[in-house]
Amino acid sequence: MRRNSVLLLLFVFFVAPWTFSVNDQVIILDYHTFLGVHTSSLDFSKEEFIQQLDKFAQHGFHWVSLDDAVAGKVQGPKNIVMTIDDGNHSVPPVVTDVLLPRHIVPTLFISAGLAERSKFAFRPEVVKKLSDLGCIIGAHGFTHQYLTKKAFEAEPQRSREEIEKPGPLLSQWTGKAVPYFALPYGVSSDEARQLLIKAGYSYAFLANSKIVPVDFMDPQLDHYAVPRTIVYRWNVDQVIAEVEKLEAKP
Repeated sequence: MRRNSVLLLLFVFFVAPWTFSVNDQVIILDYHTFLGVHTSSLDFSKEEFIQQLDKFAQHGFHWVSLDDAVAGKVQGPKNIVMTIDDGNHSVPPVVTDVLLPRHIVPTLFISAGLAERSKFAFRPEVVKKLSDLGCIIGAHGFTHQYLTKKAFEAEPQRSREEIEKPGPLLSQWTGKAVPYFALPYGVSSDEARQLLIKAGYSYAFLANSKIVPVDFMDPQLDHYAVPRTIVYRWNVDQVIAEVEKLEAKP
């Protein structure tokens, strides 16, 4: 009898927590621009974006911040993290008018070098303002260059700067640490991984059109190859359909 009690206690304290948390996961969506001109497969109007948010809400999905997801502060499989890449000038109005009023905390992945000089990107002072409003700021390279093995072989110094330069600069603008790095074009390499670790980033994110739920509490999760789902004009209906399938799972 005593032996059975001991086994039960071991199950409760060591096995049960893993059993109950196995489905505590998130889907990380990756948006880009909200110009509404449809010249890019990555672009949506503000109205289209709102319709998509409403659709996710109708299926009972919850929006969680990347910080909360990383900390394991999620329950169940119906959680979505919002990330937006590149720092296009169309993003700030959507953040302030659409996301924050809905209590959706986005992670904005910024190419710091472009924020300093590109006419298409919002400026450092806007990065700070959005950070002060509660947005999470992450690095997205310095000038948004590929970080493949071929890129490191062709331009090693430039490739290193893509990883080494943006974090300190973004931290200087916001006064906050920058633990997240989204790989430009969503692809990586062994060379990039080594530099990301050396530069002090805690997580690096890939991106493609596949939906891959992420459990940040999974000890087998690769911290430097965390999957995200790019939302295109051509796959948005598919993304929503896949979300519906997740909803149907017990």
